Amino acid sequence: MTDVIPNERRKLAVTQAGDAVKQVLTLSTAILTFTIAFSKDVTKDAVASDRPWLYASWLLLAGAVVAGVLTLLAIAGQLGQHTQDLDVYSQPIRTLAAVQMLAFGLALVLIVVFGIFALTGPAPAASGEKGSCTIAAPATGSCQLGGR
Repeated sequence: MTDVIPNERRKLAVTQAGDAVKQVLTLSTAILTFTIAFSKDVTKDAVASDRPWLYASWLLLAGAVVAGVLTLLAIAGQLGQHTQDLDVYSQPIRTLAAVQMLAFGLALVLIVVFGIFALTGPAPAASGEKGSCTIAAPATGSCQLGGR
């Protein structure tokens, strides 16, 4: 009777670990797909020096997807072994899950950094026209575009 409870707890732990990996895998795939599909819209206000932050986040998200798939395969492999007890803390599962979570977390940080830079960076010029402005004290003035 005492062996049944720990065995059920181990099964539940493996199930919960697999569910957590699947959720992060789904989020990583969705964010990666969304940001690539709408990259023209996402990067339209960003200067070229901001884009590497986004590209690095894409690489980390892809790494999180690969690590998540490998984690699920490691869990399935452990479930298939009859000679070993279920252990969600085994080295392959723990290492791959940690890689997935770290890659996902870093990718989110990089996306936020990109977003901050893209939103607060210099605005692109509206047109190639040059003009002149005169500002008089205290707060009056006038501007002319294109020599009008």
